[in-house]
Amino acid sequence: MKDLTKYISVASRRTKMFYTQKLKAHGVSSGQFMYIVSICECAGQTQDELAQNLLIDKSTVAKVLLALIHLLTWTVHNDYLPLFTP
Repeated sequence: MKDLTKYISVASRRTKMFYTQKLKAHGVSSGQFMYIVSICECAGQTQDELAQNLLIDKSTVAKVLLALIHLLTWTVHNDYLPLFTP
């Protein structure tokens, strides 16, 4: 059982490192990425539903969403859309 826990931990850490590296060019953190995925998978959900789905408290969800809104506002204002480019 100890080995399984170790492998899961290593896989989780390496996955986070991969996403961090790939998302950095788009100005998105790996932590923000799970919010984007959840929003895309269940469009129209409320902030409370997002908090429940991600098992994260409402205040943290509000802070992350505000940061994503600022990122999107900045990118649109500067005619640069890193979240939507291939």
